[in-house]
Amino acid sequence: MLCVRNLSCGYGSRAVLDHVSFTAPRGQVTVVLGVNGSGKTTLLRCLAGLKRHEGLVELATGPRPKWGDERSDSLSGEGEPAVCTVADGEPVGRGPSDGARVGDGHCAGGASAGGASGADPSVSQASGEGSSVCDPAFAGSPAGRPSSPRGGGCAYNVSFLQQDTSCSADLLAFEVVLLGRLASLRLRVSDDDLACAQATMERLGIADLAERRIGQLSGGQRQLVFIAQALAKRPDVLVMDEPTSALDLRRRFVLLDLLRSVTAEMGCVTVATLHHLDLAARYADQLLVLDAAGRVHAHGAPDEVYVEDMVRQVYGVSCERFTDADGRRHLVALSACARGD
Repeated sequence: MLCVRNLSCGYGSRAVLDHVSFTAPRGQVTVVLGVNGSGKTTLLRCLAGLKRHEGLVELATGPRPKWGDERSDSLSGEGEPAVCTVADGEPVGRGPSDGARVGDGHCAGGASAGGASGADPSVSQASGEGSSVCDPAFAGSPAGRPSSPRGGGCAYNVSFLQQDTSCSADLLAFEVVLLGRLASLRLRVSDDDLACAQATMERLGIADLAERRIGQLSGGQRQLVFIAQALAKRPDVLVMDEPTSALDLRRRFVLLDLLRSVTAEMGCVTVATLHHLDLAARYADQLLVLDAAGRVHAHGAPDEVYVEDMVRQVYGVSCERFTDADGRRHLVALSACARGD
């Protein structure tokens, strides 16, 4: 489970997020909602270790299901769940019964070509305890990758898909996806890495794009390639900023269906932003709503959060509810509310 406690940050003297606290369980999709400027993208950057902040971001890591390849994706082995944290924008290492220790460096986070980015830590095991150490010595290493001979790690393994998936590199789509395996790639690419990249593209239905240049793809196709890159990393935490923004209507449904199933199969924490409220309510396991001041307005199951009062108070829009033939509840926006309503 990813736990965020009293997270605050801003840009210069301007506060953006104000004591944000929530939890996001493994195997579930948490969707962040809010108006423009409410801090949604900034929150994702904090979770990805790319933005300094106050407060605590903590991930309890433990045995996870395998997905797509034969390599175990558990970071902490068979022992007790370990805890990796980022406190006050800094990495913290803590075993199951140890006190937290604040490191001296930033949580490492690097960007791979074009869209997906994040830290590529390796987490060491304390003998017999299954605990993890988040080592600040890795902070600032190239592409967020470990460089210390001590074999520690920084925070957790995260993939971050940004809104901007432009890419000037002259790479094949398959090569872009393969970059998601940077934590394990060597001078000779292993059969496992090649198979993982291929399987991920097939799962997303874009295997036919493998030999095409990334610069020759449409915006929607390019976005799917970078989503495949993020998934190929087999992250503990998958952070996605508007993953459906460039997709046509059918692709949005297909991708969100896939995102839910892959999140459950991988046992990862998925946190995403969406502007389409109905899609968010349909596909999220839980919603986190930020108000215009960057505070938590509501957090919980969609049936509890996605209500007329929330849309009116947060978005300033009046709406009506209706239930479709499948029993799903929808809210239809009618008009902007008068100021002060």
